[in-house]
Amino acid sequence: MRSPPEHIPLDPLRGVLWGFALWAVATPVFATVGNTFVPLPDSEALAPVLAGWIVLVTTTVALITTDYLRRTGFEGASAGLGFGALMAATGLVLDSVMLVAAGLSFPGLDDERTRTVAALMLVAYALIVVVPAGVAARRAHR
Repeated sequence: MRSPPEHIPLDPLRGVLWGFALWAVATPVFATVGNTFVPLPDSEALAPVLAGWIVLVTTTVALITTDYLRRTGFEGASAGLGFGALMAATGLVLDSVMLVAAGLSFPGLDDERTRTVAALMLVAYALIVVVPAGVAARRAHR
C-alpha cells in the first residue's frame, strides 16, 4: 500500500532568489581574486582552503536557511531540502551557462585553478542541498 504524497512546504521564489544571490556573490569573487586565493590542484594549500570553504559555505547556508524558515514559518527537513534544492539548482544552471559562454574556463582564472574551483563548487552545491535539511530538521525538534 502506498502512502499519500507528502506536501513539501516551499516558497519557490525565495529559493530561486537566494540561489541567485549566492551565485551573484561567489562568481565575481572567484573571478576577481581567484588566482590569488584559489590554490593549484596539487598544492599543499588545497586541504586547508577546502576546509575553510566548507566552514564558510555551511555557516552561510545555515544562516540563510534560518532566515528563510523564520520568514516563511515552514518546518521540517522536507522544507529545508526543498529550499536547498532550489538554491543549488539555480546556481548550477547559472554556472553552466556562464561556463559554456566562457569556453568552459572560469572567467578570470587560469585552467589549473578552474579545476580547483570546479571541486570547490561541487562541495558547495552538495552543502547547499544538505545543510538546509539539517537546519530545518533540527529547528523542528526544538
